[in-house]
Amino acid sequence: MYENAQKAMDESNEEQALELYEQILLEDPNSWEATYGVAWCSAFLQYKNGETGAAIMTVHDCVENIMYLIRDNIQDETEQKKAASEVASSIDSVCKILYDKSIEEWKDYGDRVISPMIDSNHPKTNAAINENNGIIHQREIAISKTYAALGFKLVEMFGDNCELGKEGISITEKGIDLIKVGTIQGGKFSREKKELIRSYKEQLANLREEVAKRRFKDYWIAHQPEKEALESEKQSLKEQVSKLYNDIQAIPGYTEMLDSLQRLEQDKSKAMSSVAKPKTGLLTFGIIAGIIGVFFTFGISIVLTIICGINLSKKKKSYKAQIVNVESEFENKIQSIYELHSREISQAEAIKKDIDPLENRIGAIDDELTRPR
Repeated sequence: MYENAQKAMDESNEEQALELYEQILLEDPNSWEATYGVAWCSAFLQYKNGETGAAIMTVHDCVENIMYLIRDNIQDETEQKKAASEVASSIDSVCKILYDKSIEEWKDYGDRVISPMIDSNHPKTNAAINENNGIIHQREIAISKTYAALGFKLVEMFGDNCELGKEGISITEKGIDLIKVGTIQGGKFSREKKELIRSYKEQLANLREEVAKRRFKDYWIAHQPEKEALESEKQSLKEQVSKLYNDIQAIPGYTEMLDSLQRLEQDKSKAMSSVAKPKTGLLTFGIIAGIIGVFFTFGISIVLTIICGINLSKKKKSYKAQIVNVESEFENKIQSIYELHSREISQAEAIKKDIDPLENRIGAIDDELTRPR
């Protein structure tokens, strides 16, 4: 019966093909071929009868169901991809035909109906224009949603790093482009288009993130021995690193040196905080005096402002000098500690040289265990 249905389609006898596909579905409701055959024949008959809008919706409404049927009823992945690719290619072709027909009808209505109305200053011209634009807008939206639904399903089923998944991304972007550069720009349709584009991009991003997580999980399920070996090696390395750090702490005088350095840093912070910052009150007073001078004695207020500015500048210089002195004093103290404990520092550095390659390897293992698949 499949062959007879396909033969009827090849002979452009969509009515007979539709009847045959419907009979197949009575016997096998899960047949993706028959389900798509019914949708395709129905849409093509609507197209022939001038019902372009209805044909677009027929194609739009069948996408998810057909992709689910392919996913749930074809176990072999190669055959699954083959079926999905066939459907995707066919839907893409049908959408192009229906889009071109929609543009043709939109232009025809404009030439045949709207142009004469414009020429005669007909009072309902704007209403006719809005109605015609509304029809083409809704059809473009429906076709873009069809592309998006198809693209999402391809990415969901096959990921985003195989050819079919990449085709899904491309198909989704085709839906975005269709409304981004649609026939009607601006006006009351602009907000809906922007929101739809934002929604498509957000859904695609979320879907790709979910697919990446699923692919990551599936990879390590399939490579469990490799994962266990890496985790075991990482644990062993961490234990070696921990032992070497304990060896550093065990160096006589090393812990005391660190404590001394910590206390110095605390003392330095207190000393820096104790240095008084110059107050801006005098300068503020001078500015106020200058403003008052506009209304009273201008010369005196200018002199006061200059004096206050000079005093503030001197305080700033003094503050900076005190900060430099504090930093210099504590740098000298820190350097003295380093010189006093040079032997301990050398021993610690020698051990750290052994730690570095171990920590680098731990980092490499972490990268391997967490990188996208």
